[in-house]
Amino acid sequence: MCLLSVSKDNLIRLTRIINTTSKFYHISCMSPLRMAVISYDDHRPARMLSVDGVKSDFDHVTFHVKTYKIDESMCTYVQSKNTLVLTDREAHTVYIYDNLNGTSIAVTNNNIREPCSAL
Repeated sequence: MCLLSVSKDNLIRLTRIINTTSKFYHISCMSPLRMAVISYDDHRPARMLSVDGVKSDFDHVTFHVKTYKIDESMCTYVQSKNTLVLTDREAHTVYIYDNLNGTSIAVTNNNIREPCSAL
């Protein structure tokens, strides 16, 4: 995984390369030293990754047991709310996980059909 930075002059620079065996398709900033990385083909749809390459699980989040392919689910981390939002296309469900107090909610509704983005 390559971490890039953009200067005020819009110059893009490679700042770090992190070697990992996991498959990630989305990165969200949690803090200057930690990111939420969204994975596929893994029983954990989201993990935390430090800029030093150390992976860890979310402390207060228990995901439902399911392994997604890349087109079956999307997930994003909302930094201002310390919350993960995960979509499940086949279940027509949006899951919202609160990373601070460990609560979660599954949103199902007749208006939610094959949700394809959490961004």
